[in-house]
Amino acid sequence: PDQYGRTFIYMPADSKREYDTYDREKLLTKSRWLVNNHGISARAIDGVARYAVGRGICPQARTANRDWNQATEEAFEAKCGTSAFGFDVSAQVNFYEAQLLIVKQFLTDGDFFAQLLLSATGAGMAYFISGEYCQSAFNDKLFYDGVKTNRLGRPIQYRFVSDYNKPETAQIIDAADIIHLKRIHRHGFVRGVPALRHAVNHLHDMADI
Repeated sequence: PDQYGRTFIYMPADSKREYDTYDREKLLTKSRWLVNNHGISARAIDGVARYAVGRGICPQARTANRDWNQATEEAFEAKCGTSAFGFDVSAQVNFYEAQLLIVKQFLTDGDFFAQLLLSATGAGMAYFISGEYCQSAFNDKLFYDGVKTNRLGRPIQYRFVSDYNKPETAQIIDAADIIHLKRIHRHGFVRGVPALRHAVNHLHDMADI
């Protein structure tokens, strides 16, 4: 119960609404600023990401046909391991570089998205989307912070804009075509929160001093 003279604390009982869009985006922007401009913050994110990823996931074929295994691994390396053009639709990272990027991104921002697409030749590729592009429309009753869930809380659709400042560029994408990488703080969250969320104000003070 509230006590006279104590600071009023507001905390919604619904976990989904514990961090609303405004609070989450403020944490995201401050976290990014700290990683870009504050050495301790950058080390906290980069260090954890590098130790978590290590050498990363390395696909290995293990059938009884050794020649097929070798040919398959070489084909994967040529297409996805040495070039970004065969793996990332935006041609920025290859398969191995993407692993470090993903961890750094969702630690800094709270979450990160990968849309599963097919190339012109039918090969699987990934299109990476930063969290700020997942948005709800104004007064949207179906999507919360860009995510539509079923009655059990499972995401069934996502709403993405191609231009952050142009809500009319939005498109709805089924959850089956999206990999949502997120760092949740409590069960029931539909979006992730930055790893630095508890320290952003202290780190900001340190940077100012």
